[in-house]
Amino acid sequence: MASNRLKMSLLPALQAILDTGSVTRAADQMHVTQSTMSRTLSQLREALNDPILVREGNHIFLSEKARQVQPLVSKLMADSETLFENQHFDPVTSEHHFRIGSGSVILDHFLIQALIDLKQIAPGISCTVSLPDEGTIYSMESGELDFGVIVTLPDTTESLCKEVITTASFNVLMRKGHPMSGRETLDLTEMDQYPFVITQAVIAASPYINGLREQYGFLSNPWLKLPSLHAALKAIRSNDAFTIVTNVEYLAMDLFEDYVLLPTLSDSPSLKFELVWPEHWQFNQAHQWMRGFLIGRLQEFFRQHKG
Repeated sequence: MASNRLKMSLLPALQAILDTGSVTRAADQMHVTQSTMSRTLSQLREALNDPILVREGNHIFLSEKARQVQPLVSKLMADSETLFENQHFDPVTSEHHFRIGSGSVILDHFLIQALIDLKQIAPGISCTVSLPDEGTIYSMESGELDFGVIVTLPDTTESLCKEVITTASFNVLMRKGHPMSGRETLDLTEMDQYPFVITQAVIAASPYINGLREQYGFLSNPWLKLPSLHAALKAIRSNDAFTIVTNVEYLAMDLFEDYVLLPTLSDSPSLKFELVWPEHWQFNQAHQWMRGFLIGRLQEFFRQHKG
């Protein structure tokens, strides 16, 4: 029994190691020294009969078993937090920490101000925000992230709880005065005559663009691949290049003055801009409160911009 209690006491450290994939970062997250976390890792390796962290070349990765147990560990930790925190949750005194995945446009134009406002209401609540990538959904399923504020393709968030903020769509973005800017419909043959810029920050666009390539042989030779929409806007502002974004970015950045947004193909998938989260946080009061705070702010933000 004492041995099992010891193993249970190691769960927070195990979650920190699984979430960060690093002894150093896990030690920072747990506010302990690196040597203390190294000793804890040795205990965890013995308890699980697994290395947990494995080195391949110059990189360190989670072991296969570590990846398998990660969702269970996250659920156990979430359940324990819910059990105790729900008895006395008060946003004014809560010291909960949230890990949020958000696109750079939403972060810059909405989320950062919401988090600044949050400090006035709930001064003890802290947040870590990371930019989403193609593994963001898995990061929430495994418990590495508590929220995602993201544009999603159909069926990609079936395993997660969600709240729809607004509908979204893929669109072609170009400068005002572009030769195609007056078109009501776009012709693929004509579009392929102009330089195309891929915006890697618009994560949902990647599989859509891949589908266009496979189905139509379209957009096969992009002119530029850029990491941010800000960079893409500069690239298309003074020439006849174009990029593909969603209307969420267009609304959030208030691009009406200088850019034109045109529809893409009629068979483009329906998208949703959603707040998504793992099911194990569904009944945690701190998480419920934070969801309500963000959803209310997001919905009001897009009401104002659509108006």
